[in-house]
Amino acid sequence: MRPVYIKISAFGPYAGIVELNMDSLGESGLYLITGDTGAGKTTVFDAITFALYGEASGDNRAPSMMRSKYAEPSTPTEVEIKFLCKDKVYHIKRNPEYERPAKKGTGVTHQKAEVELHLPDGKIITKTKEVTEAVTEIIGVDYNRFCQIAMIAQGDFLKLLLADTSERQKIFRDIFKTGHYRRLQDEIKEKASACAREYEQARQSMLQYIGGIICDGINVTDMPLIDVIELLERLLAEDAATERSLSEQLKQNEQKLESINVLCAKAEEYIKQQKDLDSAIIEEKQSADTLVLLREALEEQKKQKPELEMLQKNINETEAQYKEYDALELRKKEIQDLFDKLQKDHETCQRKKTLIELSKKELKELKNELAEKSLAGEVKEKLLREKSETESQQSKLKEIIKDITLYKEIVHQYEKAKLDYIKVSESSVDLAEKYNKMNKAFLDEQAGILAEKLTEGEPCPVCGSMHHPQKAIKSYDAPTEEELKTLKEKAEKEAIAAQVASGISAELSGSVNTKEKEILNKVSFFTDKFAEAFDVTEAETISAELLESFKGKINKINKQIDEEISKANRKKQLENIIPQKETALGETEKQIASLEKEIAANRAKHEEINKNYVLLKAGLSFENKIDAENQVEKWREIITKAEAKLNKAEENFRTCENTITALKGKIEQLKKNLEQRPDIDTTALLGDKVLLQEEKEQIIQKQKTIHARAENNKRQLENISAKAEDIAKVEEKQKWLDMLDDTANGRIKGKEKIMLETYIQMTYFDRIISRANLRFMMMSGGQYELKRKISADKNVGQSGLELDVIDHYNGTVRSVKTLSGGESFEASLSLALGLSDEVQSSAGGIKIDTMFVDEGFGSLDEESLKQAIRTLGSLSEGHRLVGIISHVAELKEKIDRQIVVKKEKTGGSNATII
Repeated sequence: MRPVYIKISAFGPYAGIVELNMDSLGESGLYLITGDTGAGKTTVFDAITFALYGEASGDNRAPSMMRSKYAEPSTPTEVEIKFLCKDKVYHIKRNPEYERPAKKGTGVTHQKAEVELHLPDGKIITKTKEVTEAVTEIIGVDYNRFCQIAMIAQGDFLKLLLADTSERQKIFRDIFKTGHYRRLQDEIKEKASACAREYEQARQSMLQYIGGIICDGINVTDMPLIDVIELLERLLAEDAATERSLSEQLKQNEQKLESINVLCAKAEEYIKQQKDLDSAIIEEKQSADTLVLLREALEEQKKQKPELEMLQKNINETEAQYKEYDALELRKKEIQDLFDKLQKDHETCQRKKTLIELSKKELKELKNELAEKSLAGEVKEKLLREKSETESQQSKLKEIIKDITLYKEIVHQYEKAKLDYIKVSESSVDLAEKYNKMNKAFLDEQAGILAEKLTEGEPCPVCGSMHHPQKAIKSYDAPTEEELKTLKEKAEKEAIAAQVASGISAELSGSVNTKEKEILNKVSFFTDKFAEAFDVTEAETISAELLESFKGKINKINKQIDEEISKANRKKQLENIIPQKETALGETEKQIASLEKEIAANRAKHEEINKNYVLLKAGLSFENKIDAENQVEKWREIITKAEAKLNKAEENFRTCENTITALKGKIEQLKKNLEQRPDIDTTALLGDKVLLQEEKEQIIQKQKTIHARAENNKRQLENISAKAEDIAKVEEKQKWLDMLDDTANGRIKGKEKIMLETYIQMTYFDRIISRANLRFMMMSGGQYELKRKISADKNVGQSGLELDVIDHYNGTVRSVKTLSGGESFEASLSLALGLSDEVQSSAGGIKIDTMFVDEGFGSLDEESLKQAIRTLGSLSEGHRLVGIISHVAELKEKIDRQIVVKKEKTGGSNATII
């Protein structure tokens, strides 16, 4: 990948538009990006990374901050590049988000981030995510890898050289994406810790289960696990035997209790029957007394039958009149409905009369308005004619102004033609004079010219002599015939050109005069001046003023026309509304007459129905049907209550008779049962029963105690057995997890503290050092070579990524921190270049044909600088272009291809290629 064209607009420190034709720097070799400090040298690389991936190269350069603070509001912020990749040209343009002035109105608007990628086949991609993915696929690396390969950034040189193992871990983690190995280490460590916690929890659970064993007089906490299990099994067997013995004792006890309960039940039954006999005799006597009273009450209720029959007659008569009450209600409703209709019709009639008065008043106002707008159409036509005449005059003035513009152009052409004529004319005169002088000199020198052609032994063309002892001598500056001929042709051409120029000038002069008269005559039509009284400049002023006045006049006429159109529309509307209003008024008057006639008829009907209502009401006992129904309901209630009391009295009398009969039968049966009663000692039986119940409670309590202990110990035995298996599994798992944790996290005793991630990074580091030494040996003249430290001192702290340097001059190995400033730069540059090569190799052998090295050359002496440039020059082998970003003066002398960045006095920077 190699940029061939870069366009930077209002980006970073660049206020305007900067275009860099990178093709002019060639396809390989070194070039320098130089200029003032802070002018924007690194921004060139930022622009490339932003265009490709939408991000700048530095962590503190967000795309939203790319808008140049020096830029004009109208200058867009964007970067455009064309780059060559695998012999194909790609074109990409991208802009960030930023605030810009609104195109319409005042204020600012939000400019969204946009991008366009033009592919070689003509396809265009515009979605941000798709463009970034496409660029990654085309170049073969993502944003992070591209920055690592293509840029050795300012300030990063010594960071990698002097870092310890922990710092290099962080650097390589970002570069080589080894974080997943670190996450694996942490996951192994966490699993080992979790397993240890699981083992401790299992051990504590086991202690809780052992502590829960019920075993009087024995301390099981300190016993071995196998002894605890044997003890539990023995206790469970003993408790099972005891439970069986207690169950047999309980069975015998319950059998004895059952025999006693049967005898006691018989004794209690005879006692109960004696009590029931005594109670029945007393109840039979009381029931006989009650029966006498109930008979008297029944006879009293039967005496009320005649009164109830009279009430029933009243009910029948009243119910027979229900239809007459319905007719009465119907008449009453008709009277009320007619009254309501009369009331409503009267109100409607009054409302319509009021409406007629309002309609007549409105109709009068509408007719007056129509009379006022009767001339609306005529005024509109008059205004349209006036507007047409004004627009015609306006068009003539616009033509005059066009003529004035054309006149000025002709005057300009005439002035130019006149100057051209003067120039050609002067040149023609000069050439004619020069030709005359040369012709005279030519004629004056003819003898010398003939003498030049005389040859000894050949006759003279003038005298015929064969000998030429004294030849005429030609002057040094005498013209030749050819020169004279050339000058003559040139003078003749110039004379013709002067004639042509004179003709053009004369023709344009006539056009100027004709156009001027035409303009003045047209303008004089609009003024009281004659055409000869003013010039074209004054005519232009008059035309502009008149044009402006006509514009105002047309605007005024347009407003008047709009008003007349509005009036005409209203007139048309009134012409439709007024007839409609008149028709509606007539209809309303007809409705009032019909309504008044209907009111008179309904009043007569109301009086007739009212008379019938009074006559019908006089023949009825109650005010209405509801009152009659209420009274019937009261009578029915009296009858119902009386009948209920009679029925109740009869029911009570019959019930009492049945009770007496049942009691007599019961007494006879109880007397027969009691004659067969046996002799039972109830007191002795109850004493035996109490003793047997106490014995039963003791047996049950022992059973509960033993069962609870057995169930607890059985449960603890199951838990202990299961937990013992869990502990064995967890203990085995913990052993190999601890070993794996110590290995992955570098904690094996007596060995280097190298973690898994570090071990992986060591492989990359060794390859980086190998690549770096190719440059470091060259730049140090074969003195120095980088070497990874094999082991840490005393195996304390993390190790594996420490760095030493071999000094081949004295055969020593020492820390890279002992190198001088210049030597440190050479070492760090070599290491950075080795890192770039390794990253590029690990990215699948992707080739980036452009590379940038940012600063760091100021600490080198002249010889070291030569070596560094020679090393960087070797990078350009195979068509790689290396850009050095620096302001070191020596580099300007040694590298002739340069991009020079300068700060402008007006603000912002500019860049040019030299």
